[in-house]
Parts: sequence; C-alpha cells; structure tokens
Amino acid sequence: MKQELVVAVLQTVRDSNGRFAKGQSGNPDGRPKDEARVAELARRYTSEAIETLVHLMRHGRDERVR
Repeated sequence: MKQELVVAVLQTVRDSNGRFAKGQSGNPDGRPKDEARVAELARRYTSEAIETLVHLMRHGRDERVR
C-alpha cells in the first residue's frame, strides 16, 4: 500500500517523460533547516580537523590511516 501511494504521488508530480511538471518542485520542503548549522560547525572545526588528519597521516601506527 505504501509503495502504491508513492507511485501515485510521483505520477502527479512528474510528466509523462519523468520530468517534474511545470510549477511542481522536486523538493517541496526546501533545503534542510540544519544546513546552516552544519556549515557553521564545519567552518569552526576545519583547521582542527585538518591538523588531526595530518597528524594521523604522519604518525599513525596503522598503515591504513597513512
């Protein structure tokens, strides 16, 4: 039943060629709300993450890390 509902929804949003119908969004809810928070965290920890990766690359005991 769930699969039938998904197929029905997709058929109403897509045209006969599989493209989105005019005026219909492929992502009606927009971007995830946490995207800005994730980007901020990435900016905050970038230099520390790079330093950690370099340290592991140079001093890691496990060959798979280097």
